[in-house]
Amino acid sequence: MSKFLLLIIFTTTLSTSFGQGFFTSNASGDWNNAASWTLAGGTSTLNYPVAGDSVIIQNSHSIQVVSNTQCQTLTIKGASYLSITSTTSFLTVTNDLLITETSFADITAGLLTVTGNLTINQKSTVTQTGGAFSVIGLVFINSPSTSTGNTTLNVDAGAFSCVGGMTVTATILPAGRIAEVKIGNSAVTVVGALTTISANAKISFTGIGALTLAGIISISNPLSFTAGNGRVIYVGIPGANQIISPLTYNRLVITGIGNGSKTINGNVTVTDSLILLTDTLLINGSGSLTLSNNATIVKTAGKLLATPIFLGQIDIL
Repeated sequence: MSKFLLLIIFTTTLSTSFGQGFFTSNASGDWNNAASWTLAGGTSTLNYPVAGDSVIIQNSHSIQVVSNTQCQTLTIKGASYLSITSTTSFLTVTNDLLITETSFADITAGLLTVTGNLTINQKSTVTQTGGAFSVIGLVFINSPSTSTGNTTLNVDAGAFSCVGGMTVTATILPAGRIAEVKIGNSAVTVVGALTTISANAKISFTGIGALTLAGIISISNPLSFTAGNGRVIYVGIPGANQIISPLTYNRLVITGIGNGSKTINGNVTVTDSLILLTDTLLINGSGSLTLSNNATIVKTAGKLLATPIFLGQIDIL
């Protein structure tokens, strides 16, 4: 027993002596430059954040990731800025990433991976114009709580994926407090549930990008949804039924691995094209599917088990 207790004490001592570092930004600069940081707690041998370290970027500082690096947690606050701008820039956050207090993250190339959750708060903005941004956990986009303004995830180009699910939350009153997702010429994939809360939660297409949805969709009534020239792809979970949200779509794509179904319970309108790649699209007694004038139905292996409402001439390909 005494040897076992001695081993515990020795292990604890090692963990304390060689524990994680806690870094706060000291000035604007490169992530791997010691002059950019202050070691506020713990220990470090490199004098800049690495795997296992907790990091805060603060005081309007701008930190640029120029190579392959990691940290355990990352908070960007106080009107500060993180940029990932090179194809050789790779940042992995093994726990949570919080962007708050009118701060910014800019991904133009490279790769940002968050193993935990991503939270965007208080008029902060994430802008992606290239590269890849992957979140394994949950994504929370919250409107400002104390003043009017927008909290935004803007995926203008590149690929953004979220495995755990995404919740876009905005307060109804007072007006002008917005939480929004913008999709440009990009690919946004949500594997888990997509939830929007209040009409001040917005999803907007600003280009010809795609939003792919695999999980349960729970939208506020009404959701501020701008279809633009984009497309929404319902891929679902193999063998399961997926509900089509009652929205007006530019292009609505029904797909999967061929043994699932998609159901319309509300009023769905398609203005450009309904694309039936695989799986079965059902319309129940309370639902309706309306195709606008000059819309197109493109069918490969998919099935439509109901007659939609046609508002003019329809092409079937």
